[in-house]
Amino acid sequence: MLFRANPFTRSYRVAATVPGNRGKPAVAVSTPVADSNIISPISIKASATPSGEHSISGWLVYVDSVAKYRGGSVESITANVAASAGAHTVIVRAWDSSGAYGDRTVSVNVKPVAVNIKTPANGASVSSSVNVVADALSANPIKGWHIYVDSIPSFAQEDGNQIDAILALGTGTHTLVVRSWDSEGVYGDQTIHVTVP
Repeated sequence: MLFRANPFTRSYRVAATVPGNRGKPAVAVSTPVADSNIISPISIKASATPSGEHSISGWLVYVDSVAKYRGGSVESITANVAASAGAHTVIVRAWDSSGAYGDRTVSVNVKPVAVNIKTPANGASVSSSVNVVADALSANPIKGWHIYVDSIPSFAQEDGNQIDAILALGTGTHTLVVRSWDSEGVYGDQTIHVTVP
């Protein structure tokens, strides 16, 4: 026999230790994507599968080890959690009726304008004609884009939350900076390095 704590009521109950029933809930986080640039509030979408024949009994979301959201007996949650600008660690945790819990940890970077390069990947080997796809988020409308190749302006676009550009690159390693700004003049960017063999 063992005692299990209920984190929501601070009460305890006795649970039998049954061989072969020592699993824990499996938590999946669809949003935010790990290591992505995001804006505040952090949009969190997650689901959980309980262990054995049990059911999900509760949720907690931590930002930098501080509890920011509590959820009930549901198998999925959608939450918006405020966070300051900078790097943060988000832990999404779910309990089931056995008292066991599972969690998923995601690192994110909160920015006023969040730019994410979808392709190519950082460090990728690419052809001399490279496709650059990126998107941007802001609390305000996105008003423009620039792509810099080795500090040289190489692409520009007005408006839109996404770009899909083709760039001509010479042989060697290049630094790509994708920058976007919003209607308030605030900008964000992301930098990657690619190599043309």
